[in-house]
Amino acid sequence: MLATVLVLVLVLVLVLVGEDPASVTYVRMKRARCAKAGIQSRHIGLPATTTAAELIDTLAGLSGDPEVRGILLQHPRGPHIDERAAFEAIAPEKDVDGVRRGGD
Repeated sequence: MLATVLVLVLVLVLVLVGEDPASVTYVRMKRARCAKAGIQSRHIGLPATTTAAELIDTLAGLSGDPEVRGILLQHPRGPHIDERAAFEAIAPEKDVDGVRRGGD
């Protein structure tokens, strides 16, 4: 008799705009914790000059990626980024921090 084994791979994506030293350290610590817990993580590092539209496109793409189980948008993002629009670009089921409006 053959058994089917389903393996669920958890992938958390940490998105960082710019290179704020404290944020870089925090992302590195989060990735280390993920590894310790057996969760795969990816770091998407975007330049500080990233526009709001570029960030939203990145988040929407990650939201549509079936391999990605969670998305975390690291603070700070820069004053030129519409924070609310960025948060809303994260799919509700992938919103690790619960930052979407109404927590849906």
